[in-house]
Amino acid sequence: MPDTLLGLAVLVLLLVPGVVFVIQVDNRRPTRDPSALRELVSIAAIGALCDAAALVVFGILRAFLPRQTPNVGSIARFGFSYAKLHLVSEGWWLVGLLVGSCALAYLLGRYWPGVAGAVASGSITFTSAWWELFRANPGTRIYVGCELQDGSYIAGYLWRYSTETDETPDRELALTDPITYWPAGSPEPTESMQNVGAVSIRASQMKFLTVTYQDTDDGQ
Repeated sequence: MPDTLLGLAVLVLLLVPGVVFVIQVDNRRPTRDPSALRELVSIAAIGALCDAAALVVFGILRAFLPRQTPNVGSIARFGFSYAKLHLVSEGWWLVGLLVGSCALAYLLGRYWPGVAGAVASGSITFTSAWWELFRANPGTRIYVGCELQDGSYIAGYLWRYSTETDETPDRELALTDPITYWPAGSPEPTESMQNVGAVSIRASQMKFLTVTYQDTDDGQ
């Protein structure tokens, strides 16, 4: 832990934007559970990236508004003895840089979450195959057909699904009505599920699934 006020400020500026970014990514797409070291590196790298962008903006403002911005040269030469003479104004500038850096991290996490993979894993993407299939065409209704291990077939509109990146046999998806069901060996769908509102299927029960994307104005 930092033992000086400056060290604490640097730590906050570095880590807080990264934390904001990671929260946004976790809220919008499935991610694997990284090691503590990899997660720390990702948070620090994103934080450093956002802080660098905020400092570039500050440098531009410093060039055009030298009297209204902190004198970085004096801070570097005299350290805290100079900073304490302008503590309030420089404190507000520090808060402003932190807010700007966090705002950039929020926007990256919300609209460009893929940058997390570029920072932490290069070109490798750790996502669920179900996630990729079900999110390939936003704004459409998704009709899913599943052939089960016993040879039967069940289909319906996608309702919910597991977003775990580990593709285990315990993952489940839920289909909503109208539910269509073909018993194994039957040429026609059964009528026994016509009043069923929803059904849950475990991945271990499926041989494969098919996905059909339907425009929302096409109806059912």
